[in-house]
Amino acid sequence: MQKTIDVDVPGSARTERTVTAEIEVPSGGYDLNIQEIYSIDGQIWVISSLTEEDNDSPAITMRVSDQVVLNAPDVPVQHYVVGDRPQGTYNEQYRFIRDRSEIEARLGEGNMLYQVNASVSSNKTR
Repeated sequence: MQKTIDVDVPGSARTERTVTAEIEVPSGGYDLNIQEIYSIDGQIWVISSLTEEDNDSPAITMRVSDQVVLNAPDVPVQHYVVGDRPQGTYNEQYRFIRDRSEIEARLGEGNMLYQVNASVSSNKTR
């Protein structure tokens, strides 16, 4: 079941948009999950986690993704991925971090819009 998150920014028109995190990985043993979404300084920050769950999976380049639907203004989206950056050029539009603490101070300045364990759930795709 898909849920839509309403983001209220006074004076801004909202439109339904899908925020997608998509990472190119070297095997099918990886999983990507959007963990949190914040509104910070007129931007949407998406924090995802990339984990290798089966290191014995056959080596074949593929993409894993997760998405959440937002009813929000058209503002820039910044993607942060907790985990190791896989090889390849496709993943350059994401900032990979070791853990959430690297951006914790900035997250405290914003408003949390979504959290994976909260009542709103993501619409997972592969």
